Amino acid sequence: LKGKYLLGLDPYAFYRYASIILEKGSLMAVDTMRYVPLGYKLSPSDIFFSHTLALGYKLTRWLGISQMEFHILYPVIAGVIGFVFLFLFLREMFGNKIALVATAFAAVLPAYLYRTGAGFADHEAMAMMWMFASLYLFAKAWNSEKLGRWLSLSIGSGILAGFMALTWGGYRFLLAAIGMLI
Repeated sequence: LKGKYLLGLDPYAFYRYASIILEKGSLMAVDTMRYVPLGYKLSPSDIFFSHTLALGYKLTRWLGISQMEFHILYPVIAGVIGFVFLFLFLREMFGNKIALVATAFAAVLPAYLYRTGAGFADHEAMAMMWMFASLYLFAKAWNSEKLGRWLSLSIGSGILAGFMALTWGGYRFLLAAIGMLI
């Protein structure tokens, strides 16, 4: 990607939103560059995700990479972190062998691979990272015997689920999975 190209149209919109946040500190309510002449009213997930990308770039700026390079690398980093939490969640629920096979299988699924590939800086990679981390804490809480530990893990799982809901509308998948378990 030569450090200057993103895959897809939405990644460019989120790059622009993060640039505006870095430059001005906040986003406009309506993006007049989309859906001309009416504009596009930004959703809470657009705003939260863009602020998260801007914060991620601020935290990694010391590496000497440009904002575009960060946006190219972000899905890979979020995907790797997500796979770690997927493995930990599955290990907590089913053991090492199943966790390893299932995580390896998920890592090569074409649809998921594209969403966590370099340059596709869209909602899904970050949302899946939040989802797997939330599921891991949920499983740890489920298996916890001490009330204090159960409570802290449950609160942490809820916070991460909230981050997922603020990042992507697909949070319904997480709620459905937990709902079927209970």
